[in-house]
Amino acid sequence: MDSEQREIASKHQDPELAARIIRDIEQIEENSHLAYGPISQRLMTEIGQAARSAVPDNWLFEATDDGLMAFASEWKANRGVNQRDAWFELSDLIADEERDHSWVAVLLSKGNTQLILELKFRPGLVPVVEALTDKDPVVVNVVKAGFKRHPETKRLYIPIELDAGLMAKGCIENDLHAALEPVREVVGLAVSVRAPIDAMLELVRAEAKKR
Repeated sequence: MDSEQREIASKHQDPELAARIIRDIEQIEENSHLAYGPISQRLMTEIGQAARSAVPDNWLFEATDDGLMAFASEWKANRGVNQRDAWFELSDLIADEERDHSWVAVLLSKGNTQLILELKFRPGLVPVVEALTDKDPVVVNVVKAGFKRHPETKRLYIPIELDAGLMAKGCIENDLHAALEPVREVVGLAVSVRAPIDAMLELVRAEAKKR
């Protein structure tokens, strides 16, 4: 049992914490409903708009059931309608997949979650990408450009750090522009490093054809 698991276990057995939750359950339930529903929806809409403003006009930007995607026209797949070989997507990195999290928690990187901009690939290319080692030149160059590579899942991403104080202030003032500057910065960085990503995609496409 690691330190995080021990902390969770201790909280489960904390009588004072249990009593406080029981006393405040009505407010907790109401806040939970808002956090998982209207507040998460509003913040995701605002973040989507911030991300869109940082995407060049010659890029494609889509809002889908899976999230918000941005990709260069050259990243479109040769086969299939509306298919793409690679794209950027606002996503989450969650340490414990068994625990449920609101998007508010993800956006503020609370509860072992992290808001990220991820470089994703279509399913047919994913095995090739995952087979690349951290020492492969295409991976090295993408990491040098500002991306991180998860040691286990091999996901490529840039963390987005939002300040909870600025986000709260923005909600009160009904103006989240300043609080969402990190979103624009990360998206701007990602779309500016086309060369190493294009090189990786070219290699991955070629390797996939051999399989």
